[in-house]
Formats: sequence, structure tokens, C-alpha cells
Amino acid sequence: MDTRNEDTDELVHAYLGVFHPTGGGPARTVDGSGIHSFGDAERFTSRFSGVITRY
Repeated sequence: MDTRNEDTDELVHAYLGVFHPTGGGPARTVDGSGIHSFGDAERFTSRFSGVITRY
């Protein structure tokens, strides 16, 4: 997931995660400071005003 940098308004990579097709998955911050578990990728992304990206 990418989020907007408040200073530059550019998208920056913030979380790496895996989303299971039936729902849920783990996401880790890019800097390694935390792991989150989520039930729905869209809701998780909207909590941080982020954008789902696929690499």
C-alpha cells in the first residue's frame, strides 16, 4: 500500500502485505516497525488514506 507524503503530496510505499482472495492477510510497514492484520484490504487502505498497489 502506498500513502501520500504530506510534504510533497507524492505517493510513497508504506506497507508490504499479502491479501488472501477470500479476505484477510498480514501487512508489514516498509521500515519494519510494525505488523498489522486486516480482514479487508480496501478498508485497511482507507484507514490510512492509501492506495492499493501491486508489484
